[in-house]
Amino acid sequence: MQKRTIIKTFRTLRKQLLGDKDMPASTLVGVEALGMPEWKVEIDAIAVVQKK
Repeated sequence: MQKRTIIKTFRTLRKQLLGDKDMPASTLVGVEALGMPEWKVEIDAIAVVQKK
């Protein structure tokens, strides 16, 4: 899959799942290789949940 197709797909899915308003911060970084050869995407995430 071409890098441009991956980026376009990511942005489309993110918009479908999260909408247009108050988008969370995100960063896409192109690399030559990931942790495993068969991986297409590697994701790190940090979440903050407010106490009620």
